[in-house]
Formats: sequence, C-alpha cells, structure tokens
Amino acid sequence: MVDQPITQKVVPSAAMYVGSTSAMFGGFTANELAALGGLALAVLGFVANFWFKWQHLKIARQAASEANNVKARQGSDDGDEATY
Repeated sequence: MVDQPITQKVVPSAAMYVGSTSAMFGGFTANELAALGGLALAVLGFVANFWFKWQHLKIARQAASEANNVKARQGSDDGDEATY
C-alpha cells in the first residue's frame, strides 16, 4: 500500500466538517437563531449570577467570622465569658 501525502487525508476531512457546519447553520431560520442566542444569553446570565452570589456569600462569611472573633476578644478582655 502506498502512503498518501498528509494533504490528501486532511483536506477532504476538513472540507467535510466545514460543509456540514455551514449547512447546519445555513438551515436555521432567524427565529431559531434568536432562540439559540437567547438561550446562550440566559446561560451566561445564570453563570454570572451564580458567580457573584458565591463571592457575596464568601465575603459575608468572612465578615461574620471577623465579627465573632472581635466579640470573643472583647469578652476575654473584660474578664467575662464569651457567650455564643
């Protein structure tokens, strides 16, 4: 069997993928593209909201921990027992 040049293997495969991708996107109507764009925007909004809520929770936990540490130090400075 004779070895084929790499271009004879790669070019037809790449052309097939480009052709099938363009046929897939070319077959969409404007309404379908708008629906896909809206879905992508909704997913992006969900991810952004999740990220910022996670950061907010992290900051709130740090603030609560610092407040508890301050209360514990104030309680030990006064000679009183810290109550939790």
